[in-house]
Amino acid sequence: MGDFCPDSCGGAGVTGQPGGANRRGGCFRQARSITNQKRKVMYLEHFGLKKSPFQITPDTDFLFLSRSHARAKAYMSYSIWKWDGFSVVTGKPGTGKTLMARNLMDRLDRDVEVAYLNHTRLTRTEFLRSVAANLGVAAFDAGEAELIARITGHLKARGREGRRVLLIVDEAHYLKPAVMEEIRFFTALENDGKPLLNLILIGDDSLLAKFDKPGMEQLRQRVRLWYSIGNLDKEGVKEYINYRLASAGREGEGIFTDSAISLIYSFTDGLPRLINILCDAALVAAYVKEDQVVSTSSVRTALDELQWDKFTGKTVLEHKVKAGALAHRAEESGRQFSDPKLRISRQGILMAELIMDQDKVTIGRAESSDIMLDDPFVCDHHAVIRNTADGYVVEDLGSLNGTYVNARKTRHHKLASGDIIGIASYQIKISFETSGEEITEAPEILEDGSVDFDVTTIVNMGRMAG
Repeated sequence: MGDFCPDSCGGAGVTGQPGGANRRGGCFRQARSITNQKRKVMYLEHFGLKKSPFQITPDTDFLFLSRSHARAKAYMSYSIWKWDGFSVVTGKPGTGKTLMARNLMDRLDRDVEVAYLNHTRLTRTEFLRSVAANLGVAAFDAGEAELIARITGHLKARGREGRRVLLIVDEAHYLKPAVMEEIRFFTALENDGKPLLNLILIGDDSLLAKFDKPGMEQLRQRVRLWYSIGNLDKEGVKEYINYRLASAGREGEGIFTDSAISLIYSFTDGLPRLINILCDAALVAAYVKEDQVVSTSSVRTALDELQWDKFTGKTVLEHKVKAGALAHRAEESGRQFSDPKLRISRQGILMAELIMDQDKVTIGRAESSDIMLDDPFVCDHHAVIRNTADGYVVEDLGSLNGTYVNARKTRHHKLASGDIIGIASYQIKISFETSGEEITEAPEILEDGSVDFDVTTIVNMGRMAG
């Protein structure tokens, strides 16, 4: 069972001794690098499991319904049963929205025809073709107008038969405005006062902002149900972990200690997808150390392997920056400003700290932003901090919810050291320091539980790929 850890590897064991006091522990990185199938063989028998409990791909056998998930599912089921049209379900990435949708589809009556879309970065024509294909409507040779006519004809035919058609659009936050307009058209189709198409849009919290944009009033008014799925609390994380273990065949007591679960909660913010990733890595770590339970030690080993930071579940974007770079440019232009440091917090938690080494820093929800803030109340292009001849200023870029400095709404404000810029749930504190030292140290967890970043360009709670 130690074939992945050759004697010549020289890896440090979990005790920190060269070569490792425990040879299994000495090569945890090698254990993590083997295939998923071999990882299952590694720990399933060791922990009395029949299958992997924390796989990331959606599996309806593992659906855990927290109170929030159960309510969302009940509301969606009711809207379908009532033939009530249009529902929008949101939640942070990794909250289990897709798994819940698939579980719902598995349990629908046979008279409900379902089309499920989860590839949504589409043009209007591509979207229509995808809907048509999912409904079994010929679409390959049709243009946009013909596609609309064929889909509409299909919906009317099903309506005359008394059958319901359900379209579920996952990852709906990626839908383009032109596609949203097509959705508005289909939601308006009725037969005897009943909608021909039941529609459920599922996406992350940024989906809500799409309904606030100009021209979306009619679509917003057609939504009959809005529901947001929340993260799991600490007790919910414990129930979730034990439920997944039991579903995978574990009998008797759980595997994770209470202290390990508390640590998992603090590093995942209660997001199921992140819990799965961390728990899977922690099981491997415990197996490598030949432990029968997963303790905080195994969780920390997993965190080290994953290179996660507290509260973010995200690998640090490490950069090497000269703190004096901006001062050098300022000196060349005749400006006399020291380097501004930006400390970015969310709800009292320090998320990132960076040196502003360029004359303009953009802030918004768009991925192209220099500082990306993941909040549905942040616009794609919300604000900008500029280095001007008169000093550093922050400018609001016409956002819907405004930019604040020291709790006062502003469109343009000259910044002083200690000013706090407020954007939605985020606070950005600016300070001016004179230092030409090179910043190279790795981030660390501070005693108060916050994260000390040296430099990062993304501020994003729990955002993971996939």
